[in-house]
Amino acid sequence: MFTEGLLAAYPDAKVLITNRDEDTWIWSVSSLFNTLLGWNWGLMAPYDPIDAQPYIEILTIVWDQWTAGDWNDAARLRQTFRDHYALVQATVPADRLLEFNPKGGLGVPVQASG
Repeated sequence: MFTEGLLAAYPDAKVLITNRDEDTWIWSVSSLFNTLLGWNWGLMAPYDPIDAQPYIEILTIVWDQWTAGDWNDAARLRQTFRDHYALVQATVPADRLLEFNPKGGLGVPVQASG
């Protein structure tokens, strides 16, 4: 959604992309957006035009774009995830792209507790 603009604004920056499991990402992002755009925030937004309303409006625009307007369309979210990942890989120069897979860990041994 913002890849090209951010690359233009920060031409020397490294870009970190997290290679997550698609199903885990769909569950995570759906839970987040459904909570944030749920009834309590939606009801509060008109009474808080300075903070809550613009926040809800931006989140709604993003969520609508990611889901093509159907907030329960997991297939569309999956395609959005794949398209974004492919766009970043195709757009960011290899010497600036850092890919992280959380399953691989950080390469640092974990100390036993106790």
